[in-house]
Amino acid sequence: LQPGLFCCALCQGAETVNIKFGARQGSFQKMESPSAKVGPLLIGLHSNEATSIRVARNLLPRYAMTLVVIDGGGQRRISLRPGSNRVTIDPNRVFSLAGVTRDLNRFSIFSEREAKLSAAFGESIVNTFQIDGSRPIIALHNNTNGGYSIDSYLQGGSEEKAAAQVSRGPVAPDNFVLVTHPKLYEDLAKLNVNVVLQDIRKAPDDVSLSVFCGRRVFGYVNVEAQHGAEAEQLNMLE
Repeated sequence: LQPGLFCCALCQGAETVNIKFGARQGSFQKMESPSAKVGPLLIGLHSNEATSIRVARNLLPRYAMTLVVIDGGGQRRISLRPGSNRVTIDPNRVFSLAGVTRDLNRFSIFSEREAKLSAAFGESIVNTFQIDGSRPIIALHNNTNGGYSIDSYLQGGSEEKAAAQVSRGPVAPDNFVLVTHPKLYEDLAKLNVNVVLQDIRKAPDDVSLSVFCGRRVFGYVNVEAQHGAEAEQLNMLE
């Protein structure tokens, strides 16, 4: 089969995984390549970051991996109440109750009941997809031009406290990798990839998957590229 045809076949044969999320189901599409269990878990938690998901799907024919993508209707935040957007949560901010509480207070409407439901949803994501340190986790993300970038981790940047080390390569700052393992940081820096080593002790607990994995010393990589930068995201993922 040609790579493109194989990828389409895999996408059509994706398994739908539903996880209870308040009064609704959180739906994920799970796709696996041959020998997937020996490869990393790639996870897309923001359904509006389509470039990263499209690039990852194209890698399925060539690499052993499992790809899990949330079905969020093309939105970054998802609703806890069917037919209403009054209470929403960022699915990459559900990995502790304290963090969920901060997210709801800042971006939505706080409800103790729905904060607990969101934290339970995060726990179910971890358990369902075996985010337990047994395999590397590669998170798939996209950003906008001039916003969040590797420069955010430099001195004076908004994410300065989260960085133990930063290596700035010759490519655009929006395209970078964040890792939790020093050896991986060193290897990527030698390849002139924009790369950040997360400070697992000082990184603020924003209940993102990166902090969840970092504090448990799980192998974690966030491959971050500007929306539409498919070639750059592909290069970093490979």
